Amino acid sequence: MKIVLILLLEAILLNAENKIPSSYLFFNPGISIPVFGDFGDSSYGFKKTYGLTAGYIKDIDELISYGFFISNYSNYENKKLNMKINIFSFTPVLFSWLGLVERKYYVYIGPGIYHWKREKNIDFDTVSSNEGGIRIGFGYIGYKRNIKNLLYGFNMEYNHMFNMNKKDINLGSVNTISLSFSLGYQK
Repeated sequence: MKIVLILLLEAILLNAENKIPSSYLFFNPGISIPVFGDFGDSSYGFKKTYGLTAGYIKDIDELISYGFFISNYSNYENKKLNMKINIFSFTPVLFSWLGLVERKYYVYIGPGIYHWKREKNIDFDTVSSNEGGIRIGFGYIGYKRNIKNLLYGFNMEYNHMFNMNKKDINLGSVNTISLSFSLGYQK
């Protein structure tokens, strides 16, 4: 019994040594939909917009990875006022693949820095600020069979900016849900 246990442990360790951690690049064009609070109010909040999220993920081991995501969603247009807001974010994340046999599903979470800017127009001056926030996401990745290392899939994430408050704008916390198509590359 001891010999079987030792051989089993040795096989696991040899297998673990042969596994080289991977890294991934993601490009996620998609739509961002304001939800909750004044920013997402159905009557006087802001409309959905299109943008891009990109990220880099590096495996630590089979389960845990780390990396970052950046996103830029421009021209959230207010439903009542002549006002447009752009939001750029940078978020370091902890990333985890779900499933040890096949890497198809993933989740991630991280604190972020969100830079927002209201564009100048006839009614408002330009105003901008940096705020803290959090990003939580999950997705599905498939592998393209004909092209080595090409990934594709879908991604959904929730972004929460703690406070959009400056000068003559006070929207409180800003919440968005982003739905995107994922293109990726595994190195």
